[in-house]
Amino acid sequence: MTQRDSMSEEAAAADRVTAVKKDTQKNQGSHYSRKEVENAMSIMERKWLKGTPANRVISGFDLQKNAIMVSLIFDSPENRTLVRKHLMDAPFVRFEGVKEPPPINHPGIKDTLNIHLLPGQAVYPHDVSVVSARLYNGSKETILIGEETDLAFMDAHGVWRALPMRRAWTDIGIFLAPGQTHISKTRLSPEAFPTPSGRYRYYFPIYIDRQKVWLMTAFRIE
Repeated sequence: MTQRDSMSEEAAAADRVTAVKKDTQKNQGSHYSRKEVENAMSIMERKWLKGTPANRVISGFDLQKNAIMVSLIFDSPENRTLVRKHLMDAPFVRFEGVKEPPPINHPGIKDTLNIHLLPGQAVYPHDVSVVSARLYNGSKETILIGEETDLAFMDAHGVWRALPMRRAWTDIGIFLAPGQTHISKTRLSPEAFPTPSGRYRYYFPIYIDRQKVWLMTAFRIE
């Protein structure tokens, strides 16, 4: 594709965005046609694939009957503004996501049956984007693990809360033999929810006799 073709395509896309906005402005307070919403969805998908600042604050978006639902990693006015500015600004774009980090519910333990979870680092710098933990199977049995993780931070009132981030992982089973070590990594989402300084917990589940057991280790971000 030549530069002229690329510019023409971008101009056409801009015209389509303008047309959608005009149509929706006329349609304030009414239902939108399926075609209107599908056209807007196509524009959003193309922008998403090219990459925008809004990509970093959403976990996805999907087409509904007469709306487009955007799933925000953290539902804040700033993140909504990013979506409207870079993906689509229309009344039928709706938002969902946590507005306050919820308390964590995992009853994590530090070790069991000589199976230990240790932090990748005791202290991480404030601009860290990936944290890790090291699982050591010191038992006499092979255990089953996956790639699921969770993170919590302690708020100003001493409550452990789930850190807003993309909670997505590949659903696979990994067998960890006695004496083996597994490194688990989790990517943060500081663009969506600025990383607080302070105490953190890293949660990682293992399966023993088909029972899910959450292991936990601690670290700090400073």
